[in-house]
Amino acid sequence: MVYDFHTHSFFSDGVLSPIELIRRAHVAGYAAIGVTDHASMSNWEEALLAKEQHIFIEVTSRGGHSLTNGHVVTTALAAGALLLVNSDTHTPGDLLSTGFARKVAQGAGIAENLLIETVLKDNPRLLLKKLGY
Repeated sequence: MVYDFHTHSFFSDGVLSPIELIRRAHVAGYAAIGVTDHASMSNWEEALLAKEQHIFIEVTSRGGHSLTNGHVVTTALAAGALLLVNSDTHTPGDLLSTGFARKVAQGAGIAENLLIETVLKDNPRLLLKKLGY
């Protein structure tokens, strides 16, 4: 079961229509998906501010972007901020599997099984609850 809150359609820099992206994610077994096309400026808060405001910090599987995951995880954990693993999907091949999401989390330095389960399952459910789902 995969939760992914960072994907893109052709309205941004992805290649699929939003409904086709959602359909493919559903077929791939996703529990939830967020289509986050670039409609406005991204606003990254510092890790402490993210914790205070209950903002989730992304650990991405996107090639190139993922090179900073270790620093992101170290800073977020030290500040007590919440983490999510997302794909930043642009093409169908970017969609996550449960196994690859786990590898991204481990590669970012999230080594303990309990913490991995929190990042991959509990935090996405917490975000959905926060959003009213």
